[in-house]
Amino acid sequence: MGASTLGTPIIIGLSGFNTAYIVQGALLVALAAIIVDRAFERLTRWISRHRHAQ
Repeated sequence: MGASTLGTPIIIGLSGFNTAYIVQGALLVALAAIIVDRAFERLTRWISRHRHAQ
């Protein structure tokens, strides 16, 4: 796609009334949020296991 940030497609879509860009940007942001959430979830479990092991 070539966007410099995740919000770029959303802003372009809003300024040009292009729903496809808005949906595409929203899906990318949602996917990034899910990935980060899972990473923090795993990190929390890892820290919890190592704290209880001591």
